[in-house]
Amino acid sequence: MTMEVEILMRSVTHITMSNLVNTRTSHLYGVGFFYGQRKLSSLLKNRSADFVLRLLCVAWLVCSPKKKYFFLWYIDINTYIRVLINLKSNIMETIEINLYSFEELNYTAKERALSKFYDINVNHNWWEFIYYDAKELGILIKSFDLDRGKHIEIDIDSCYYCEDVANKIISTHGKTCKTYIISETFLKDREDIEFKYDDELINEEQFDDMISALEEEYTNDIANEYLTMLEKEYEYLTSEEAIIEMICANEYQFTEDGKLF
Repeated sequence: MTMEVEILMRSVTHITMSNLVNTRTSHLYGVGFFYGQRKLSSLLKNRSADFVLRLLCVAWLVCSPKKKYFFLWYIDINTYIRVLINLKSNIMETIEINLYSFEELNYTAKERALSKFYDINVNHNWWEFIYYDAKELGILIKSFDLDRGKHIEIDIDSCYYCEDVANKIISTHGKTCKTYIISETFLKDREDIEFKYDDELINEEQFDDMISALEEEYTNDIANEYLTMLEKEYEYLTSEEAIIEMICANEYQFTEDGKLF
């Protein structure tokens, strides 16, 4: 409590006790209470204190015929106001916190920070790039699952044939990519079947059956390869290396024990 507030409190108390003896100056002391209410509120800047002091003034007018009851009631309010002043003092405390970048943390704090950010790279549609790459080739990924029931479901766009997809993959994917190797093998096998049909080694029905079986196998192989891509992407994004990279890129700050600020 500041010295100015303490003096004001004593003055208001003195006005109250004096008025218990001299009732003819009650209007003067009533003015004193309103002045005290305004002055104390400006010092505290606290709505709760302002409300209590207004009640005090109303009580003065209501209880003036029975000064002794008012005096006892005033003592309780006086105590409450002092509590409000102490609360206000506590609110004004300043706390300094040292903040650190991830690299500045010790080993234990880093481990704690990493555990909180384990899904920072996969809490959104992290698979969008792979979906987009497949769609550009005429492959529509409808669903996938990387858990125990690992599977993927794809369709070849109705605007394309498997042969078109294979040619697009060869023109866009590198020679070391598994999709490139699978597509190259598919085109070669398809070409061999066409040669057999042209040489009349197989009839049309056999040709259709062989091409259908080959395309089904190719679609399954490409689907499995895209499932592998998704799995590898997820593993990388949830790796410690990728998480640290994202934390540093966003310039996150931490407390000394590794909590995000």
